[in-house]
Amino acid sequence: MVCSQRVLPEYNEIIVSTSTHHVEWQQRLEWTLRSRALVLLLEDDAGVRAAVIHDLHHRYQQRRDYTPELVTVPERGTDAAFMRRIAAAVGLTPQRSRYHLFREFEAYCSRQYAADKRVLLLIDDAHHLRLTTMRVLHSLSTIVVANDLAVGMVMVGRGELVKQLQQVRWRAFESRIGLRVRLPARETKAA
Repeated sequence: MVCSQRVLPEYNEIIVSTSTHHVEWQQRLEWTLRSRALVLLLEDDAGVRAAVIHDLHHRYQQRRDYTPELVTVPERGTDAAFMRRIAAAVGLTPQRSRYHLFREFEAYCSRQYAADKRVLLLIDDAHHLRLTTMRVLHSLSTIVVANDLAVGMVMVGRGELVKQLQQVRWRAFESRIGLRVRLPARETKAA
């Protein structure tokens, strides 16, 4: 079966046109994470998004080189509340300040890295990110242990997130995204 895909250069986005590309986009996801870039998966159907992110969580739990952590972006909330959510996902006791939470998370990443693992944050409902919560993710994505980035990130959200990322104020974070995959609901459900 011949399958096609388009790469949109202005967005560096792959639009999966048939479900047979499932393996291919997952391979690209893996290569992107190995190159220490971030991944953005776009899907407007909430059920498909949930299935994709839970599948990724399950698959990466089986691996020895990653510690996957599933975090859902709240519709409303502060950057400190979002950082508390991330800290709770990795089993840390939420502290009062965002600074202490960040330092604790950094220490957690160091412990994982010492065990030959990278922390993989699987961010669900990424379309709810606002500038302040995006800054939290940007800060976490720059944690360095032994001259290597210690945190990988896969964000799953609705397609509207692409428009948000095109704004000037998001540029620093957007530049870290190495792969965007758009998964059409009508074709993904058939897989």
